[in-house]
Amino acid sequence: MTERTIDRAAADTLRQAREAVAREAWAEAFRLLGALDPAFLTPDDRAAFADAAWWTSRVEESVVQRTRAYSGYVAADAARQAGHSAWLLFYEHQLAGRSAVAAGWLRRARRHLRDEPECVEQCYLVWVDAEDAQRRGAFDEAMTAARHMASIARRRGSPDLLAMGVQAQAGVLVAQGRVSEGLGLLDEAMCSAMAGELSSFFTGWVYCLGLQQSMACVDLERAAEWTDAAMRWCAAMPAENNFRGLCRVHRVEVLELRGSWDEALTEAERTCEELLPYERRMAAEAVYLVGQIQRRRGELTAAEQSYDRAHELGRDPQPGLALLRWPRARPTRRPRPCGSPPRTAPRPAVSHGAGCSRPGWRSAWRWAGRPRHARRPKSFGHWPGTGSGGADRRRP
Repeated sequence: MTERTIDRAAADTLRQAREAVAREAWAEAFRLLGALDPAFLTPDDRAAFADAAWWTSRVEESVVQRTRAYSGYVAADAARQAGHSAWLLFYEHQLAGRSAVAAGWLRRARRHLRDEPECVEQCYLVWVDAEDAQRRGAFDEAMTAARHMASIARRRGSPDLLAMGVQAQAGVLVAQGRVSEGLGLLDEAMCSAMAGELSSFFTGWVYCLGLQQSMACVDLERAAEWTDAAMRWCAAMPAENNFRGLCRVHRVEVLELRGSWDEALTEAERTCEELLPYERRMAAEAVYLVGQIQRRRGELTAAEQSYDRAHELGRDPQPGLALLRWPRARPTRRPRPCGSPPRTAPRPAVSHGAGCSRPGWRSAWRWAGRPRHARRPKSFGHWPGTGSGGADRRRP
């Protein structure tokens, strides 16, 4: 159905909705698109609807609209747009923990894009290849894929995906232990975001991944600098968008790791209060961080309540809750009579080349003292999306 077959009022609403999308006025776009009969929407309109839903923190609605956009592109035999939409659905389902569904969408994305001439949408598939190779420890293969991704993006004129390709290379170098080289490349990618060279979504994504990498490397000064830059960018964004919450949570993590517990606690509580009405996932992360700070300050009852609240909001309360309860669960031994021999030979404080002698101490320190993202790095970061079929516009 085209605009010529709908009434004038609906056509005017659709025009206003498309103008709102072009201005990235996402709340307005979501309202206007939601008021229209779905039959009036093209696949590009549905993709824009998915973007508007994502930017206003309606992630599940975003998935629904993205799926409808994908079906429309398939019906129109638009392979590139269908492949891109399939990749976005793979990513969203992967983040939600639906691995089998995600794998199915990834296979569809590969099928749609396999026989296409070189195009920017293929960067996403190469990115997955780089991630898979890095996870397997095949660093040469991962670096080759990351460089190939950057080359495609450069040839196809996508600064967004070029920045992500550079960041993928940085991730491989850091994983190899070449931290200085990796963080140098990371700074290069972050500068492209700071200079306003990227679209809104990729600006947020680059900031988010850069902060994760900095904290994973325990480079707190670098993380603090980039957090301040990200917070300035977020201040200009709508209050309900996902990246605003992410920036606030990263700021709390940096403050916590630097030992500024009072400031971190105040920031975390304010973040939770602001995010809870529209973004439960990030609010849950803020509540969890409150529990972490309370546990380290010895406020154990309050910490347990915070972990329970984070769990209610959908955040796994581990490892914080386990670390809270661990000292309580340790068995007590009856004291030996004075002068009696020890039950076992004493252990050295540090074993030869094997780290700490107490099993679990090193892992307990690692879980308790490092940011959540350092525990199992995910170079893909946090949430994607795109609109109007474009591969490098508002979402990936």
